[in-house]
Amino acid sequence: CEDGKTCEYDVCVDTECVGKTCEEGLVCAKGECIDPACVGVTCDDPSLSCSAGNCVDAACLGIECPADRQCKEGHCRLDSAPKLKVINATGDLTSEDGTETVRLAVFLDTKPINDVIVTAMIDDVSEAEVSGAESLTFTAEDYEDPQYFTIDGLRDYIIDGEQPYKVQLSSESEDLDFNGLTKDVELKNRDDDKASIVLNLPDSLMTSEAGEAVKINALLSVEPTEDVILKLT
Repeated sequence: CEDGKTCEYDVCVDTECVGKTCEEGLVCAKGECIDPACVGVTCDDPSLSCSAGNCVDAACLGIECPADRQCKEGHCRLDSAPKLKVINATGDLTSEDGTETVRLAVFLDTKPINDVIVTAMIDDVSEAEVSGAESLTFTAEDYEDPQYFTIDGLRDYIIDGEQPYKVQLSSESEDLDFNGLTKDVELKNRDDDKASIVLNLPDSLMTSEAGEAVKINALLSVEPTEDVILKLT
């Protein structure tokens, strides 16, 4: 036998394999039980190992992935990134008086392995809020079924016209392809604030020559951009 090999049962084998028994379908090479197709195959990259005669990611050995995924760094990953899909079911306008709200239909375009939690936040909390559920959970069974976020406009007591804002969607999941997905939805909040003077009157409006006075509290209905002087005549 050549150097590094020993005769065992009339066959020259690796010296490290003398007396070693491997499971069915594997053979011993350099003291390790391996796929017969990998005998003589050397992977130059230390992060790769031989499987079926090919050098593959060592972290993926023994991992079986669904047909639409490939193993990368020990995880079954999609070839292309999935997306959060959003449909403005009722348009893109909310209102300060609450008469107009927006319902966002949300779903996934690809089947996940693990549950996916989608959360909604408003970038300008003075203009709108998420009413009802602030997060939605999608599973491998219902990922294509739309679930809804409801967005209500808020009164800011400022005459500022129609104001734009964003609903910011983000996802969390143990399925790495679905963790950290984001999508912004641009909406507008209709302004209905009007400038007026609001008087808070006491129960009695009677003054007297003896000095009894009436106290009237006055305030503005909206926030002014400059100082406002009220005159009583």
